[in-house]
Formats: sequence, C-alpha cells, structure tokens
Amino acid sequence: MLEPQGFYDAIQAYHLPQSIIDLDQSSQENVPYRIKTAHGFTEAFIVNGVTKQGGSLSPLKCTLTMSMSNRWLEDELHYLPSPLPYHHSLPSDTLASDGSTIQVTPNFNATNFAVVTNGNAFPASISHHGSQTGILQGEAYGIAVTSLLVLHSPLHSNTLYSNHLNSVNFLNSQPQNHLIKNKPARSYYQWILAIWHDAALLNHEISLEHCKAHTSDNNLPATLNRLADHIASHSHLDPLVPSPLPPPTFSMDDFTLYSSSHGFIESNTSQFINNLLSEVASAFVDTYHSPFIPSQLFDTTTPPSYSYLHAFSSFSAVVQLYLHCGQLDTSLSLSCCFSDGSQPWCHFGCHAIEDAYHIFVHCPRFQPHCDSASSSLISSTTTLLDACNLPTTSRQAVLQQANGLFLDADTWPGQKTYYYLGVILHINLEDPKSHTKILGTQLANNWHTLSI
Repeated sequence: MLEPQGFYDAIQAYHLPQSIIDLDQSSQENVPYRIKTAHGFTEAFIVNGVTKQGGSLSPLKCTLTMSMSNRWLEDELHYLPSPLPYHHSLPSDTLASDGSTIQVTPNFNATNFAVVTNGNAFPASISHHGSQTGILQGEAYGIAVTSLLVLHSPLHSNTLYSNHLNSVNFLNSQPQNHLIKNKPARSYYQWILAIWHDAALLNHEISLEHCKAHTSDNNLPATLNRLADHIASHSHLDPLVPSPLPPPTFSMDDFTLYSSSHGFIESNTSQFINNLLSEVASAFVDTYHSPFIPSQLFDTTTPPSYSYLHAFSSFSAVVQLYLHCGQLDTSLSLSCCFSDGSQPWCHFGCHAIEDAYHIFVHCPRFQPHCDSASSSLISSTTTLLDACNLPTTSRQAVLQQANGLFLDADTWPGQKTYYYLGVILHINLEDPKSHTKILGTQLANNWHTLSI
C-alpha cells in the first residue's frame, strides 16, 4: 500500500482532469481489507485513503508517478548553480557516478552518491530510505540519475561510467523480469531499465561501462571515478547536507514489505526476518552471563593446544565455547530463552540463581571437583617451584595465587574468580631470568589445564 498523493501530484502537474483524483479518492473510502496469513484470512478491517498496490490502476499510477519523479529530478539537476563547489575541467559530455556508505551508529548506515557531469559534480543522499539501504542502492541510484541526464539532455557521448561491477554486468545483460525479481535493489534496476527503454525510443542509446576503482591511471574513466568517489565519500563530512532524494516506490513490486524502522524491504523476506531474529536473539543471549573483566588483567600466555586440538572428546573446548557465548544450559539461560515457566533457581536445591558462576564457584554439588582440582594444582605447582630456585617472596606469592585460583580471593580483579572461563591470573615471578620465564609458561599451562 502507498500514499496516493504522489499520483495526485502527477495528475495535477500534467493538467489531467480533477475527476480522476475524485474517482480514485472515492474508491479508497471505507475499503474492507483482509490479510492472508499461514492460518487463513484475518477478520476484515477498514482502510481509508490508501492506494492498494497490485490494483487495476497500478500500471497507470506507476507510469505517471515515475514520469513525475523523472521530471522533478531533471529540474533539480538543470537548475544546479554553476560552478558548484565541485566544479571540474573534465570534458563536458562525460558522466560518471559513485556511491559511499559509512556506519554512523551500529544500527544505521549513511549512504550518499555523487554524479559527475557537464563540468559540474554534485552529491545526494538516500540515507533516509531505511536501514536496508546500502552501497548497492547508492551505486544504482547514481546510475539512474546519470541515465536521466542522458534521456533529457542528450550529450555527444552517451557512455556512463561506474565502478560497481555487479550492477554494470547485470544491467548490460538485458535481464528478464524473473531475474530482476530476485535482486535486493530491483526497484532501482527496474527504474534504470525503464529510463534506458525511453532513451532508446528517442534514439539515445545509453552505454554503461565499468571502470576500476581506486587506481592511479590517468585515463578519463579512472579520473572521473576518482572525482566521483572523492565527492561521495567527503559529502558525509560536508556541513552542507547533500540533498535527500526519494526512493523509487513507483517501480517497486506490487506488494512490498515496509517497516517504519527499516524502510522498504526488497531483499528476500524470509532471509530478512531470519537476520532480524538472529540480531534480537544474539543481543538477548549476551545477557546470560555477567560482564567480562577486560582480558588485559589476566595472564596472556597462549594456552596449551592439547585440550582444544588433540583431546579425544574435546569436552573442555565445547564447554568453553558455550560459556563464552553465554549459551551453557543453566537454569538462568533456559528461563530467559523459553517462556514455558522455567525457573532460574539452582537444580541442586541452592537458594540461588543457577548461572555458570554459581555452578563452578559456589554450588556445593560442584565443590568436590573444585577441591580435587585445587589439591592437584597445589601439588603440581609445588613440584615446579621446587625445581626452580625462586626467592622466598616470589614462591609465597605464586602459592597464594594457586590457593585462590578456584575461589573469590583477593588475588583476582574485583575479588571474583573467572577460572571457569579458561583465564588465569598474572603469575607473580619477579625474577626476569630466562629460566623463570620458562617456569611461568609451565605454571600457566598447568593452571589452565586444571581450570578447564
């Protein structure tokens, strides 16, 4: 469904009878609609003042609205001030375009494009089209605008240059409708092909050629591309915001998914929904564990590879993966993930929420395993220290760290242990000798293996 005002503007601009508008408005009053879902049709609801895509008047509305848009863009381009800030001395009958996308926030990308033509160059913005707008749409819109310039202001050369190889190859392949329907920028491509069709009727054959991006060549296509790329990329920083251009709704499918936060969705609907759900799920999963302490506070020795690459079952590696992803099947994660009434309390009767920290540090059911690992840790650490003549103070500091590895001890940052995540403390070896460094690696490998 589309707002009908664009169609009415075209009717008035071409001085067509007002009765056409009146008739269309009357057909949009108190119209009952039912939506078809996987479970059948919904109950009817009333809609007023909305144009239904796919209706009998859609071809007429598409033609007039596209024509109106083309004329508007032509006027905008024709009355550009001369010279512009991007005035250049390249041949006046050459045209090129380029797009640029930058990430403004994690959920928003700004997309601009630039057109170089007739001794001038100018940028424009399509960022407001929605979060699905990216470099593909920017490149395609640039090609559409340069095509319009050829259609309404024929030049000696009707050759357009673009560095977007996919668009160049696809448009030059004279694609059939069934191929266009699978493209995420299909409304832009359909618009471009319609412009080329009109240009051919006027004997203005348009040629689109590819030019390599970011080269130091001095030929005309490379020079045009460098200028277009410079203008498009720098327009994001320009205090004078580039002119926003509307999306080509007139060339969209009869039924196009729309979201107020994402704009028009022309990509595969199932893929779009899956991607959206995965983003929500990944953000939700990240709450299943406490925030991590910065890794710089822990020992940076590379852990031994046996447990991760050569062990027969690799069970420790799997547990580490689930822990770091926040997806270990604890009561807390299951109660957050499912809405079946699951409770976050410890399975073993503790009056505490069951997360990874509780299981591996405080739960009495796991305590015998901790005691056994701690005993082995102290024994092996003592053996390694006996084989190396360390100062007494260093020896005592290392043993103190070993004793507190599985506990919430003062030796841990924030007095909270993170051993179950496969991280260990910086080992206090004050002696910088080479044999001491070897001892530090041996201790780190031993502690890591017993921790996991």
